[in-house]
Amino acid sequence: MLWLLQNNFVERMTARLAWALRAQGEALHDFSLIPGEPLPEFPTEAYAAPAFPYGSTALLARLSQDSRWAGRLFGDPGAFDQRTWHACPWLLNPNAAYLTLGTLRTAVREGTVPMSFFVRPVLEHKAFAGCVVQGRDLSVVERGPQGQPREQREGLLVAVSQLRPDIEAEYRFWVLDGVPRVASRYRHAGALAVSEVVPEDAWEAARRMAAHWTPTRFCVMDVARLPDEEWRIVEFNSVHCAGLYAAPLPYFIETVREACR
Repeated sequence: MLWLLQNNFVERMTARLAWALRAQGEALHDFSLIPGEPLPEFPTEAYAAPAFPYGSTALLARLSQDSRWAGRLFGDPGAFDQRTWHACPWLLNPNAAYLTLGTLRTAVREGTVPMSFFVRPVLEHKAFAGCVVQGRDLSVVERGPQGQPREQREGLLVAVSQLRPDIEAEYRFWVLDGVPRVASRYRHAGALAVSEVVPEDAWEAARRMAAHWTPTRFCVMDVARLPDEEWRIVEFNSVHCAGLYAAPLPYFIETVREACR
């Protein structure tokens, strides 16, 4: 297999992965992906299928539309429609409201939504990352991380959920064929707190929930611990763009290899 690694996607993540891949002798092609520019040249003939892309949310979608990669990519760019998640009984916010971004803007202006809420695009291959809106300020959606304008379509379908201040900790699991294989903590007591130490009760809860349903055979599942040892699924994400946090990279790489066989 061939790893396609976008090296201008959050360098602190991809640089660590690139180092681990090279240390293990993995076939790796790294490149920069510039929005609005054509795809760079890729080595399409030298490696056996499949190729596993890792980078921005747009990467897999753009590669899938390139005829040179027909039948050679691992992954389904349309597999994470949030509206299908209701097959899972442990969702943190099972009553999310689905509306267009234009309707949300109107609701914010009219004050008909809460002062603070969580919003994310319904489709995982998204125009923006899921985020908390405070004080009905949509600037986190309308502008990029450096404050640059970010064009968003009025018709973009988004999901709006209530905030849950009672979350004690959040963990990310990489799930293959209904079994959690790799994990990292990424939040504790409401703050970013990355650690490769994941308690056994988190593993047990993830195993129970993943065995019931996942949107695709290889995915990322974020879970939250609530008071009284209650566990819920925050969201599912794509293995091609989800942050690695403190995931042990040798286990992540081996899980990808197994999924691609």
